[in-house]
Formats: sequence, structure tokens, C-alpha cells
Amino acid sequence: MSLGEMIGDMMPMFRENAESLMSDAVRIESLTGASELVAGKEVPVRVLVYEGKGRFQSFEPYEQTPSVPGGEVTVQRNGLSIPVAVGPAKIGHIVTCLSSAMDPYMAGREYRVASLLHKTHATAQRLVLTEEM
Repeated sequence: MSLGEMIGDMMPMFRENAESLMSDAVRIESLTGASELVAGKEVPVRVLVYEGKGRFQSFEPYEQTPSVPGGEVTVQRNGLSIPVAVGPAKIGHIVTCLSSAMDPYMAGREYRVASLLHKTHATAQRLVLTEEM
């Protein structure tokens, strides 16, 4: 049996192990391009893509502070792992942390999917997120 065949046979176990680390609750939504009036304010209409477990990580610190009209904004990049079988997530989707078992300050934070990371032997879907501060 080749190494590739062995990895293929063990992939369900590898994915189960990766999912066991997903202790955060997340919501992923797409923007429809439409908006609605809520409490006198225009709010983008969102459609649910996924709600369930996930794992946030700051896999590589990356900050930038672009100049924008009226000041500066700090943009940080983070990572999110979700199960392989859900989604698919797309660039531009909005990710909200609903709860976090390990970090109480995560709940309520919102991110935008900036990039999708694909690989042959994926144990999770890995998303690169940006957070504007």
C-alpha cells in the first residue's frame, strides 16, 4: 500500500480530529447586494451560508494600516477552520463568532473572508479572514 493510499484511508480520522478542535460557534453569511431599513438605518441583507463549529487562529500576524478618508483603519488577518463538508465559503462572506469556549472576547466579532486556502489532503476548510478595526 502506498503512502498516498494510507493517507486516503485515514483521512476521515484526520478530519474528525481536526473537527474536535473546533470549539467556537460561527455564522457565515453572504451579502445579497440589497439592503433594508432597520431602526432608520440602511443595513445590508444577509443570507445564511453556514452556522456551526469552527476554530479561529491567528496563524501569521499580519497587520496593515491603510489611509482612508477620515483617518486610518487597522486590518488584521486571522484564520478560520470549518468542517470540510460544509459551505462552500466564498471570498466576501461575513463571518461572525457567536461564542468561543476558550476566549470570551471573541463572541460578536465580525470578519470578512479574504481568501480560500485549498489543498489536496485538507482536514478542514481554511479561510483567511480580515478584521477592520
